[in-house]
Amino acid sequence: MIEDEDQMPLVNEKELNAIATFVAYASLYKESIKKRDVNIMKLAQTLKEE
Repeated sequence: MIEDEDQMPLVNEKELNAIATFVAYASLYKESIKKRDVNIMKLAQTLKEE
């Protein structure tokens, strides 16, 4: 694994998009459970499919 001077791993754009999509999915999924909102759940499922 390649690291920068701060010992943080370097990621390419594809990996960065995958991480961001997963974080958005997890956040929306949790919110949909808390609020019991089907529309938010559908949005989370759409992100999961990407």
